[in-house]
Amino acid sequence: MKLLFLTSLIVLSAACTSLEDFQHMSADERAQKVCEGSSSYGTRARSLRQLNDQIAEKEELLARGYRVHEHCQIMTIAVPDSTVECANASGEALKACQRGESPTTTVRQNVCTETPVPIDYNYESSSLRD
Repeated sequence: MKLLFLTSLIVLSAACTSLEDFQHMSADERAQKVCEGSSSYGTRARSLRQLNDQIAEKEELLARGYRVHEHCQIMTIAVPDSTVECANASGEALKACQRGESPTTTVRQNVCTETPVPIDYNYESSSLRD
């Protein structure tokens, strides 16, 4: 227990800025240190990152010139149970193999198709400026 307390105290003291360090900082560095500790700073930093991500996404879209729309639907697909080799088959299995029939199982699967759609360059560039 004592070792855990000492370890956590050492980690905390190493992570914190001492008073001497704080006094040796420039005014801008002190302001930055104080602001980073506030909760509103974290909220604003997150919103700024999101805005920068949106700007990068718009710039990429303008460079590419089209959007990709994805349409998905759940379909039932027949999947062969196993591959049947006609060489080892006999009787009815051989006849079915020669007809190309094999036992199947149906599976419901999400199938998506992607369609490229051209963008309105004027609208997207004005949206980026805004």
